[in-house]
Amino acid sequence: MAIHLKCALTAIFIVVFLWAVPAAAQLKGEVRDGTLVAYAIAVPAATFAGDAKNDLARTITEVLRRDLAFTGYFDVLDEKSFVEGPDVPAEKVNFKNWLQVGAKGLVKVALSGTDPVEMDAQAFTVADGKKLLHKKYKAAPAGLRTATHSFVRDLVYALTGEKLKFFSSRIAFVEKEGKTYKLMVADFDGANAKTILASDKIITLPSWSADGARIFYTAYTSGEPYLYAYDLKAQKATLISDHPGLNTSASASPDGKSIALRLSKDGNAEIYLMNLTTKALTRLTSNLAIDTAPSFSPDGKAIAFVSNRSGDPHIYRLFIDDPGRVERLTDQGRYNQDPDYSPDGRHIVFTGRDEFFMFDLFLFDLQSRTISRITQKQGKNENPRFSPDGKLILFSSDRTGKHTLWVTNLPGDRQMQIYNGTGEAITPAWSPEITLTY
Repeated sequence: MAIHLKCALTAIFIVVFLWAVPAAAQLKGEVRDGTLVAYAIAVPAATFAGDAKNDLARTITEVLRRDLAFTGYFDVLDEKSFVEGPDVPAEKVNFKNWLQVGAKGLVKVALSGTDPVEMDAQAFTVADGKKLLHKKYKAAPAGLRTATHSFVRDLVYALTGEKLKFFSSRIAFVEKEGKTYKLMVADFDGANAKTILASDKIITLPSWSADGARIFYTAYTSGEPYLYAYDLKAQKATLISDHPGLNTSASASPDGKSIALRLSKDGNAEIYLMNLTTKALTRLTSNLAIDTAPSFSPDGKAIAFVSNRSGDPHIYRLFIDDPGRVERLTDQGRYNQDPDYSPDGRHIVFTGRDEFFMFDLFLFDLQSRTISRITQKQGKNENPRFSPDGKLILFSSDRTGKHTLWVTNLPGDRQMQIYNGTGEAITPAWSPEITLTY
């Protein structure tokens, strides 16, 4: 289910010109020496009334190049190699100049006007000079970031037929600064971060509702670790679970009717299912071990979780229709935690401690039962969460000296820092796809 967020101040008006892409022009990577090479694309600086040094033009250029890199499909060429300046209008481009720098694709963006600003964005195939996509937007300056995201998403669709959902998503996380804990929300790329709650008491483990309208989190507001839900539209927090002991680690079922959570109301940490309407509980695990960190499968039939029932923390899976049927998934390593199901149900990403006592990200393939490593020798990496299309993984890392937020592709060969605030950014969560209407 999508939610619609309306903002009259950043209204965007779009005129779209979409050219059908022949099969031969579809986005394809080359294989060189056994390695897949991304599609080389040239992105000269955007201009504002012909000026590439304008602040708004610089911002749009940065967002455009960053978005293209985010997709994993493109190799954004270094502008130092360009032989044609950004001031050349799209209709006068000499495509031979772009062939010389190895570009297969070219994007030209021109801005004009004040408020609203008009953005004219065009994409071409360099070999034949054909237009792939042409869009015009009219928006207040603040709305042009979203317009740029939309353009890149539609360019990928025009070239591949794939709809990347992460462009229409947000992230939540906790930022700890001194003695203050802040529940934060930001765009998928870390931009426009804002505090929605702040407290001198612990706030931790945010997660999204199935429709993206609420954020579940645990807070010690009353002195006890209770579970709350923050309604983004109403800007109001509601108490969800206040049983004695721990009330943490909420994972929303795909149908949005229930959550899996960790409760210790009976003395031991166990996984429960809570009906969000009636608050009725169903206990799913029952043993002397600690069971925690549930993650729903995308079909709602299974839950991955962490248990130390084998002596060390490992990743397990239980089945909703037969919770007594518990399956151990990981047997490598001595400390595995933070599981998260991929949206297609094929993988579980988790944090594992290696032989050097460093925490890194690992990917478990449920079909082959193999584990691949995503991060290594890059500081402490933890709390991985899939994007809503499963293309990227969001996580927290201290590789720069403090915890900041990063994204990676599944192989781990493309990693990018997206948020570096004033405090320590921890326990991130990626929303489902959200339709943003500005």
